Amino acid sequence: MLDPDDRDLFPSTGFGIALGMPPVISMPSSNPVRRIGKAPGYDDDFAAVVDAARAAISQGSVSVVRTYQPPSPEIRIGMVDLGGFPLDLSMLLSLFRTAAADPIFLAAAVQNDRWLFDVPERIWAIAEARGDADGTINDIPPLPDITFALANEDLREPLSNVARARIGHTIKLTGFCMTQGLVPHGAHQWHDSILRTILRNSAKFIDQISEVDPYWNCRNRALKLVHDEYLDIARLDELSVEAVLKLRTAIWGRQAEARDALFDAVGQIARDASEEADFDKAVSEQIRDYRQKAAEVEDERVALHFRVNCEIGKAVLGGAGALTAAGAIATLGTGLGAAAALLAAAYFALQQYQDLKPVADQLRQAEAEFKSDARFGIHNFYDRFP
Repeated sequence: MLDPDDRDLFPSTGFGIALGMPPVISMPSSNPVRRIGKAPGYDDDFAAVVDAARAAISQGSVSVVRTYQPPSPEIRIGMVDLGGFPLDLSMLLSLFRTAAADPIFLAAAVQNDRWLFDVPERIWAIAEARGDADGTINDIPPLPDITFALANEDLREPLSNVARARIGHTIKLTGFCMTQGLVPHGAHQWHDSILRTILRNSAKFIDQISEVDPYWNCRNRALKLVHDEYLDIARLDELSVEAVLKLRTAIWGRQAEARDALFDAVGQIARDASEEADFDKAVSEQIRDYRQKAAEVEDERVALHFRVNCEIGKAVLGGAGALTAAGAIATLGTGLGAAAALLAAAYFALQQYQDLKPVADQLRQAEAEFKSDARFGIHNFYDRFP
């Protein structure tokens, strides 16, 4: 769980580094980079969750983490205090600016959020003012507001600030989890909506660069593998924390190891298989072996309606109507690295590149640096199963 005081996109002391300045002086700043607001009563609710989860915290299954510690309030020469923040600041700022300038991303963050629109006062309550990352940077105009129609135009500015904050939070959370080997899960529909946009954009962009780079023409096959794990959240709510901890069995561990091995194997097969038919055959064999272990976990967790779906097919990333029903919590996995997925999604939103070759090379570098598949916590796709 993310510490409730970890609210900014990254430490404000690092904003100069994000702009390309040398890290020679650490200057405390009172200006936020891009904060995400809190709903009224959030801190009390968080404390109640922590109290309820004490058994899991004691066991080490749950912990409260920060992406960085508060930097020193003193001016320091010769270094910049980032509080241990693990992500590349320039890339993070670029990804945020690109996504938060795109009307599709902005709409994904807020447009269908009934929690906000049913009580419009909540929008004002959680909307943080523009931060340094929202404004004019190197003659690039400030980030735009949402563009979809609103019944009350007075809500456009605060709602836009909410949307940008949510986009920044999701990108930061995904990047941080990638460095820790974790799957990012959000508790809200807007988090899922942003992740779906990332996955769909990345799939479309990889299709584009596959036309100019043979590597991606092969690597793109890995996106054909879709892996879902889902359980009935209503059944999960009925269990105590202690009962949930008992689900962490040896069978579950073997299935998790087999799942990771499956993704590794598919990535390699995508690079090595010379023909599409060869890829499909080899991956089908890997899936068949994996399903045997997955079936053991399904039997063990039958009370939660736990299901594993693993197949070859890209429809999950493309269809606008996919992943929309309520009633489940799940993990969606694709065969593309998380760093590459974020970059590809941002490039697709940008659509201002003249030459695809440098972009393809940058995606290769991201994959080489962050050797992990992209797995995201996605809620609400119960209807994908019979």
